[in-house]
Amino acid sequence: MRTDISQYLYHWVKADTEELTVEILCKIIESRRLLDSDGFITGKQKCVCFTEAPMNKFHREEYRYKKFGVRFEKNYIFSRGGRPVIY
Repeated sequence: MRTDISQYLYHWVKADTEELTVEILCKIIESRRLLDSDGFITGKQKCVCFTEAPMNKFHREEYRYKKFGVRFEKNYIFSRGGRPVIY
């Protein structure tokens, strides 16, 4: 069994401070929406990014992504058009 992937997809909140992270997470919960971005996309399309790396693997070091986010089962995201991307 692979330990580097999860049965879930995680959308981690990215912010400069813990306070801003909590504020963003609250907005996500209240609006029930994830905001898309075009930060790494060529063209005019936008996307919402997820990782399948388990929590204990993803947060080994402190990154710009905080330890707050939302988790979904892969089937839920795939049923709504989500697809894997190779970077």
